[in-house]
Amino acid sequence: MVKQTIQIFARVKPTVRKQQQGIYSIDEDEKLTPSLEIILPRDLADGFVNNKRESYRFKFQRIFDQDAKQETIFENIAKPVAERIMHLTWRPDITTGAIREHSQEALCGHKG
Repeated sequence: MVKQTIQIFARVKPTVRKQQQGIYSIDEDEKLTPSLEIILPRDLADGFVNNKRESYRFKFQRIFDQDAKQETIFENIAKPVAERIMHLTWRPDITTGAIREHSQEALCGHKG
């Protein structure tokens, strides 16, 4: 059995809201796993204490910024997955026959 880790990618997309947005930064150091930091500043004008976190950091295999094209996303994520699926060796003719025979037996009962 092949053991592989799940790969997680991030794509930062521009927002359409006109409200104040969070600030983000992408750290793509070659020695470390790329990380995305999102900073959501506290609203101090409300007059009450806000103890929420301001900074959130997430790690990904690769991070695509706002200017990344759909073709780049496809080439780096979807295409390798599709190629791996195309190289698998399946034998649907053998499994279909066995499943069909046992399913009919389960539905109709044994004729013996």
